[in-house]
Amino acid sequence: SGRTALIVTAAEAAKQVGAIVVAITTYIDSPLAKLADIVVEVPGRTKVSAIEDYFARQVLGIHEPLAPLGTLFEDCTMVFLDSIIAELMGRLHKNEEDLRNEHANIEV
Repeated sequence: SGRTALIVTAAEAAKQVGAIVVAITTYIDSPLAKLADIVVEVPGRTKVSAIEDYFARQVLGIHEPLAPLGTLFEDCTMVFLDSIIAELMGRLHKNEEDLRNEHANIEV
């Protein structure tokens, strides 16, 4: 939503130390997007149907995505960010082994 307090606070802290903040969001008018230096708009589902009954929606011609809540946004964002990684790998001449060696791993 671009309104989650923890995320907005983290972006504000990052800006205070000079970081460039990039927001990837469906909500381009959100507090996070307004704070960001770069905004990437990823269209996604922005509301939940007022009519919960599937059959009633079909009869009324309300054909909403079958994917619940933010799933479409999350899937699109994952593909977008994977493409960024692939592009950076090419430009920086890195392979998967390089990424594995430089990856931060906090798992025990």
